[in-house]
Amino acid sequence: MSEHSEATSCFTAAGARSLRGPEAARNYRSQGYLSITDALSGEFCRNVIGSLHQANMIQVESRDLRGTTRFLTLNGQELIARAPALEALYLEFANVVSELTGERYTPLDNRKVGLSLNYTPPGGRFVRHFDRNEMTVSLYLNEVQDGELEIWPNIVSPFLDLFGRYKLPLALRLTRLMKAISIPPRAGTVVVFSRRTVHGVAPVVGERSRVSVIMAYDRPGRSFMHVPDYYGQGSSRVLLDSVSA
Repeated sequence: MSEHSEATSCFTAAGARSLRGPEAARNYRSQGYLSITDALSGEFCRNVIGSLHQANMIQVESRDLRGTTRFLTLNGQELIARAPALEALYLEFANVVSELTGERYTPLDNRKVGLSLNYTPPGGRFVRHFDRNEMTVSLYLNEVQDGELEIWPNIVSPFLDLFGRYKLPLALRLTRLMKAISIPPRAGTVVVFSRRTVHGVAPVVGERSRVSVIMAYDRPGRSFMHVPDYYGQGSSRVLLDSVSA
């Protein structure tokens, strides 16, 4: 099986159609993001979640003025070793992102930071931020109570780029003036957005953990090999005995 056909098998028929073509590109450009429900097959989502049994996850917990970020993660190399189908899908979404934007984007040269899995337990969340890479694709693998992806598309304007290290604080101030677009976690949903989008994950409640895959893309030739391991070095590890997803 070719990498293209292997990636295609991860999509539903409707999802494959909705992510490609002129209408999808128009929707992305007019909205500043694209969200497609039921884009990925249930079998694909279940297989990736099932691969996490006994995974040695990186534990991320940090606190600042934005609040507390708390979740578990696997970097790209470890994730692909457990769920090999993600390698072909990562490459395929580079084509999707390029078609949506009309620009050429490629997977990051550093697979550790270019691809990752986020496992957010009840009570966990991810504070508002924007990404360093140009384009991001988020894949929801299950449904949980709350835990919405909250986005403010294109709020990081080229004008804010002029403010250097003050860019994030200024962008966060703007988010207080604008209502977020909330995208609930449902298995198979795909969300595409750019680095100009401030985003975060609302607290997860209930008994199930939120599971998503994050794929990062950038311009050809830009290197991320100097970036430290995902979410910094020296993070503690947690063995995932059971998957509450």
